[in-house]
Amino acid sequence: MPIENTSLNISTIKRIARGRLRGHWKTAFIPAFIITLMTGIPALFDAVSRSTVWANLMADDSWLNASDPTDIINAINSVQMSGPAAVLNSLLSLFSFLCGGALSVSMAALALKIIRREEYSPSTAFEGFHQFARAFIISLLIMVFSFLWGMITILPAAVVFSVGLAMESAVMAVLGTIILITALIGYILIILRYSMSYYIASDDRFIPASHVTANSVFLMRRRTGNFFLLELSFIGWLLLAAMPLAIGISLITAGYAADLSGVSLIGVILSAAAMVPLAFVSLYITTAEAVYYSTITGNYNVNNAAGGAGQSSLENPAEPDSVLPESTSLPDSAAHEYFPDSLSSDNPYAPDPDPKRPSDSDQG
Repeated sequence: MPIENTSLNISTIKRIARGRLRGHWKTAFIPAFIITLMTGIPALFDAVSRSTVWANLMADDSWLNASDPTDIINAINSVQMSGPAAVLNSLLSLFSFLCGGALSVSMAALALKIIRREEYSPSTAFEGFHQFARAFIISLLIMVFSFLWGMITILPAAVVFSVGLAMESAVMAVLGTIILITALIGYILIILRYSMSYYIASDDRFIPASHVTANSVFLMRRRTGNFFLLELSFIGWLLLAAMPLAIGISLITAGYAADLSGVSLIGVILSAAAMVPLAFVSLYITTAEAVYYSTITGNYNVNNAAGGAGQSSLENPAEPDSVLPESTSLPDSAAHEYFPDSLSSDNPYAPDPDPKRPSDSDQG
């Protein structure tokens, strides 16, 4: 039987997240900031390197009028980053590639601990590294699936769009634009099916990586549109938090192009300071996602304020804002519908409600 209530109230989910974070912003910020730094610094360095390359290209724009494609390629290669900066950029990119999954699991673990009133500490920022190989495989699978779905959806639409522009027809250009935008939205909705992977991985360390992504796809069935709207509702906060970062990168680029080291330094400081608001916003978003995940998996039921075995309740009489309304409650069997085929006692991949409890075979 399919899980009911596939459309959850977005404002309620966000209100619950704020209620759970109330009184925890300062303590939860520390591990969230550590994770944001480890994920943000490689991306920041890469963005700065790309902006400086563009500044160098714009300083000598003679290549724009080049008729030979080789001249354009040579011009771009001539301004590429080299020396220690290139090595550092490569190392940071490698770190991001290898550790991105573990950091995502750590952020998911922090958010789940917050909404479940469990203990957390700055070391929670490194919790995903306890399952480093598995987290990396999950991240790699998501990247591979994202690439393949992009080839299926976006690439054909981009070809149609390019053909429409080449034909110099207003009708074909508009049609190509509509097709491309539709393909992009469809691609986003498809990729959002994997959005619960890191929460599942944090919840149960014994499920193989391939099962984690498959279970996320099942869990998000008929919910990607609703989850997309939840993510879209944070766009204002993200833009506000990223504003210092955008200004900082612009100052770095302008200072580099004009050979003004002071302007570049101000840009570096502003970009680094932007990690603070980004960490707060990331914590808010991830906590809201954790509430969404816990709701649709039936890990707690608001009709049972005390919580049952293997459940945790968000209902707290002292915090009325953190109570889910009746419309978002799920039946007690929802957890079994979450893993319809993997909760059987014969399946070694079935999630254990208490991972510390040894299995019967271990006891024997």
